[in-house]
Amino acid sequence: EGRLAAAHTLTLLFKSISGKLNKHVEYLFVSMAPHLSNAESEDSRNAIAKAITTLLTVIDADKAANLLSSTMKWFQSENSSAQVMLATRLINVFVDALGLNILKSDMKLILKKLVVMMKSSDALVIQVLVLLQKMVRSDESNSILKNSEILDGLQTCLLHPHAWIRLLASQLLGLYLTASGKDLGLKWLTSSQTLKSVILDSFEQLKQSDSVTSELSVQVTKNLVALTKLITDIKSDDADEDSLSLEYTLKRAVKLGNNELVSTPQIVTHRTLVFNYIAAVALQMAPQIKDLLSIILTPLLREISDPSKTNAELKSHAQEVLDLVKSKFVDDETFTKTLLDVQLMLTRKRGERNAKRKQNLIKNPELAAKRKLNRAEAKKAKKMRPS
Repeated sequence: EGRLAAAHTLTLLFKSISGKLNKHVEYLFVSMAPHLSNAESEDSRNAIAKAITTLLTVIDADKAANLLSSTMKWFQSENSSAQVMLATRLINVFVDALGLNILKSDMKLILKKLVVMMKSSDALVIQVLVLLQKMVRSDESNSILKNSEILDGLQTCLLHPHAWIRLLASQLLGLYLTASGKDLGLKWLTSSQTLKSVILDSFEQLKQSDSVTSELSVQVTKNLVALTKLITDIKSDDADEDSLSLEYTLKRAVKLGNNELVSTPQIVTHRTLVFNYIAAVALQMAPQIKDLLSIILTPLLREISDPSKTNAELKSHAQEVLDLVKSKFVDDETFTKTLLDVQLMLTRKRGERNAKRKQNLIKNPELAAKRKLNRAEAKKAKKMRPS
């Protein structure tokens, strides 16, 4: 593609004649900038961004400041979303080239505008979250992560209809969780109510996942483990069973898997993700979950003891997770007793279901005959399918 080749050529050219560019920088900048939005391919947009980044790093500081001033005028436009979109992309390039410090005098204005843009079109919201990630990674003071309006907007984006926005918001939440472990000044999730709300939103995100290995599923699972670890630092005065606690959170996770088992047993995505979550929690929080083992052992043992030959991969995964949990409680009497109690409970419930099923068949022979006929037809259809 000609545009891609031209961008690569300009990058090399800017490096080789850096001392002669100051006279032409405005023309070069204005000529290249629109292509950040107009170029059809992502490769071309990235190459153009690299060329502009190189240009900004080789020109005089006052020239770069003038270009930023022009960009800020576009960013504040009230009449053109296209100008705002382009300016947002350019601010991202400025941070890449010259660091976050170049935005210092405009930071309050930028954050205020970004909050408004979070309620705008999907395309603008995506650019907002991309820019926020770049800024947060460069912000050693974590001042952006202490902005309550930005954090409220972030939480709203967690359940946005657009999957890409949900991913970007989850990644930004992940950055917050990482930073909060090092900066005690980050107070957003120290409130029981807020933490519970974000945890429930994250479980809802997991509920919307349709792939175990997708970037979103992996990020949300990581976030949930980090959020679960924060629960032990929260003291809730609410004694209600729905108040935030480790028990409440583990039950929510198990419920997600149970709902899938009941509604769509042939699909295993949610159960696999829940087992991944259980494994991570057991690895990092074994002492805290000792009294709650029955909650996490029940779905694992139920899957392992399922007599059907379906979902063999999930059964194997459940066994791996159970072995991992066992390894955290070697020679522990509580674990051994809980394991036995759960096994007995599952065996008893299975027996009760079988007995109830037999009684129903005796009471309703027509239903029994119909089920028998349906099974026979299903077997016949299976044999007729090409292997």
